[in-house]
Amino acid sequence: MDVVTLRNRMTLNLPIYLEDKNVDVIEIIDLFNLVEVKNKDNKKSFVIDVGALTESPIKGLSIPICFLTDRR
Repeated sequence: MDVVTLRNRMTLNLPIYLEDKNVDVIEIIDLFNLVEVKNKDNKKSFVIDVGALTESPIKGLSIPICFLTDRR
């Protein structure tokens, strides 16, 4: 998703997703294409690239964290 699409979806109160989670946008940092978002189920916010947000939920396409850990 790009910044223009994100702003349009925010104006129209349409849902915004990060993978399969519905998130609220707190702030858009245009200079770096970053967005501060908050999960609707959680009170913590975090900053991500705007390209990670989608218009519909995505399930099953992410890599489980266990594959990224060192298994020595």
